Amino acid sequence: MAESLPKRMVLSGFAGMGAATFCHPLDVIRVQMQVDAEGGAARQYRNTLDAAVKIVRREGLRRGLYSGLTAAYLRQWTYGSCRMGIFTFLIDHYKQTSGGAPPTRTRASRR
Repeated sequence: MAESLPKRMVLSGFAGMGAATFCHPLDVIRVQMQVDAEGGAARQYRNTLDAAVKIVRREGLRRGLYSGLTAAYLRQWTYGSCRMGIFTFLIDHYKQTSGGAPPTRTRASRR
């Protein structure tokens, strides 16, 4: 049974928010390591684990690794839910009108 577009969008938004909850701290660590030693200063972090530990000690878990999480949630709720919800709706619409799945051939496979 096909689910409605709003239901798919809500489920996609929650899925994206769940992924953001796990991935956001990794992004914070990555960015902190990228800007580490900028301007010729000495490096603060030896590796990813060292960066995570130092960020948590310096700023705490919530204000350190999860800083900016609400913006990530908002992005997932708007962009992720629209993208995934509408995509699945359009695929189902195509299947109903054409009688089958959309073609998966690409230009590269035609050579």
